[in-house]
Amino acid sequence: MSETDGLYLRSDVLIVIRSAGERTTQLCESLLSRQVVPEHIRTIREVPFSQAVIRTFELGLKFGLPWTVAVDADVLVHPRAVHSLVALAEAGCASDFRLDVRLIDKLFGVPRCVGMHLYRTSHLDQALCFARACERVHRPEYHVVEQMRTVGYTDSEVEAVLGLHDFEQFYGDLYRKGFVHAQKHAELQEPLTRMWKRWSVVDPDFQAVLAGSKSGRDTGGTAVTDARQFTRSLADLGLKNLSEKPPLEIDDPVAQDLDVFIGDFDSSPDIEEFLQIQAMQHETSTQKPSVLSGLLLRARAILRIRSRARRLAGWIWDRNSVSGPQRPISSEPSESVSRPLEWHERDRLTPEFEQAVQASSPLACCPNSPSELHTLVDHQHLWTFALGAKSLLRFVDNLAIVLHDDGSLTEEDQVLIREHIPGLRIITRQEADERMDRVLDPYPFCRQFREKNRVMAQVFDFPQFTAGKRLITFDSDILFHSRPDEVLDWLTDDTAQVLFDEEVSPVCPQIHGVDITIRQDIPFGFVETLSGGFVCGFPAMYELSQIEEYCRFVLKNCHQQLYRSQTITAMSAAHSVFTPRSLPQTYQNPHSFAAGPVMRHYRFSRLPPAEFLRDAFGILKCLEQTAD
Repeated sequence: MSETDGLYLRSDVLIVIRSAGERTTQLCESLLSRQVVPEHIRTIREVPFSQAVIRTFELGLKFGLPWTVAVDADVLVHPRAVHSLVALAEAGCASDFRLDVRLIDKLFGVPRCVGMHLYRTSHLDQALCFARACERVHRPEYHVVEQMRTVGYTDSEVEAVLGLHDFEQFYGDLYRKGFVHAQKHAELQEPLTRMWKRWSVVDPDFQAVLAGSKSGRDTGGTAVTDARQFTRSLADLGLKNLSEKPPLEIDDPVAQDLDVFIGDFDSSPDIEEFLQIQAMQHETSTQKPSVLSGLLLRARAILRIRSRARRLAGWIWDRNSVSGPQRPISSEPSESVSRPLEWHERDRLTPEFEQAVQASSPLACCPNSPSELHTLVDHQHLWTFALGAKSLLRFVDNLAIVLHDDGSLTEEDQVLIREHIPGLRIITRQEADERMDRVLDPYPFCRQFREKNRVMAQVFDFPQFTAGKRLITFDSDILFHSRPDEVLDWLTDDTAQVLFDEEVSPVCPQIHGVDITIRQDIPFGFVETLSGGFVCGFPAMYELSQIEEYCRFVLKNCHQQLYRSQTITAMSAAHSVFTPRSLPQTYQNPHSFAAGPVMRHYRFSRLPPAEFLRDAFGILKCLEQTAD
């Protein structure tokens, strides 16, 4: 094996990329060439698809390597996808014929098994016989799997999400996919069409999908899987308002930080359409579910699937915004406060909300206080932060506020926020980067984490820029509804406790789909339910040498959701001399919203803004009455 970017290039795997001229073909090849030796990567262009399946098996037998991985050219793989997949296969059963990979599917908005499959080469002789005997079936590759099951072979699915599917495709190919989906997944057309229509407002990809879907429904019959039967002319497809995309460059921003985007995906909110999709897929399976299993399915969807749509919609907005400059994906890391709100949420939050906050009276902080509140803010969330800070300052008269600019604040932003919160200190992006470059010079893995995810400022920048003894980490989408006695006591008492807002199953790095915070074989302890959005702690609890070892461990062993600042906070708190203590349930996350809150953390990526706006205007009214 040879080495690249800290990972070994595997020589025990054959990669067969099946291409029908997809826009991402070269990028797919490039991403896989960073994981497998180049001589073991082959791109084929066989049509119809049944011939591609046959050729895949033939190549696997010809090379004779232990593993043969089939990858469709519309797939973009995670940097550790092949390594993770082989590790899982090696730990599996000898009778396993195929291992299916879950990918984030753009058109479905959920991870599903599609586009990438690992085969045990020793079983391909039998599979090839079945493939040659079923060239004319509707789904040739799945038909082979079904036939292999009849002779005693098994197959399984990988829980971890290891890539993206159908992102950055040509409009013509997206039309074809919409056509095929309309016939292959007729039972899902209602929720899918509803989603596609909403997303088509901000992403023209879904205009092409909708047009193809309508044509597929009108045509009826068996789904066409031969790309040659579709014209490449958008005008002939009824897409006269679209111009075909240019070829995709290998260094396109979509290839940057795929692990961050994939890892962040599971932290998105719940949405009705995907619960419907999951339920409908379950109900149409061969085994009718019991009432209990249906409830468990829905609970799992709510707690683990979490509406990937809103996360996806935010990414779509960033790539296709018509109202401002586009940013590369690398500037929108996981947990990022700088990722945009969905397009409809932006419209609803402005201009009435911003005008109302700007019309509120200033509330000063105490810049010389030994207790400091630090927050990372972008231009878009400036006024949500302003209201959140004021909602707390009305109860606290001895607290410093330090705002870390993510790089998007304008000079006018800085002037206005200082007027609203006199005494506020602003750390510019340039100032932070210059200082942290020096501080993290002896810690290369910490540096890598900070570069990958801007929200890592919470564990690196915040402690370094804290002049006082106490540090409050504060997300910009938090509002205080009533007097936070627990926080006020912590600020005034000589306590060594770390207070935190609890969260059920916070997203964290995983090894083979299992959270590292609950594994028994991890050399670190964690405060398992700690949410990083609101933490009353101490700069001294963030030991860079220990965090360096944690970062090294995660990069070497974990497979997804790597760059999580709250997991580092949970680890640092558990290993410090301080005692972690969860705040009462009146400090609420979206899972636990109830009457009588002291604080609410709204998480715009997890909740429609209506509830936030209702609460925000109520707090603004209280601030107005206090000022009078």
